[in-house]
Amino acid sequence: MNVDVHSHIVDRQYLDNLVSTLALATESTNDGKRLFRKDGSTVAWSRDDMFDIDRRFDDMDKKDMAVRILSLSAPNVYLWNGIDHVAAARHINDALAKLCRHYPDRRKPAVERYRSFARRTREPIWAKINLLRLPVFEHPMFPRNSAGLEGFELPLRLGLIFDTTLAATRLIYSGIFERYPIFLTSWRTRVARC
Repeated sequence: MNVDVHSHIVDRQYLDNLVSTLALATESTNDGKRLFRKDGSTVAWSRDDMFDIDRRFDDMDKKDMAVRILSLSAPNVYLWNGIDHVAAARHINDALAKLCRHYPDRRKPAVERYRSFARRTREPIWAKINLLRLPVFEHPMFPRNSAGLEGFELPLRLGLIFDTTLAATRLIYSGIFERYPIFLTSWRTRVARC
């Protein structure tokens, strides 16, 4: 069975809230994309067909994908503060749960990681992952401070790679790989140790 571990939930209310909260400019492209931009950089984007569940299932069938593991893409809910952060997380979790309940054989929710997942307080999580021999997927985020990355879509093209490198480096230096021989997969790289 083929499983797509890197697929995203696309939710109109989330995108609308993102645009209003961050005062994003919306720009349309010739190929039908809507870009949501801040300071000249794309923060998120969508296409109408991304909201079409039947079309997404057809796409899965063409690629021989039995199941997709869904998560929320960057910038996720980390750009909201306080109560708004909680509300944004609750909304997207509810939307994800509803979608997965409707299509339990084709959609599964991903468990979100903590941004500081190499801390000692996360040891019980890594121990359980190791015990169950579960794969771990690391999805990068935009850097919190994008100063110096203006233009050329550098937060996307360089910032995400930096975030992946930072995550892997923290795992290496924290000794996680030595204590727990887990598999870590990333959207661009695979770091594995058995």
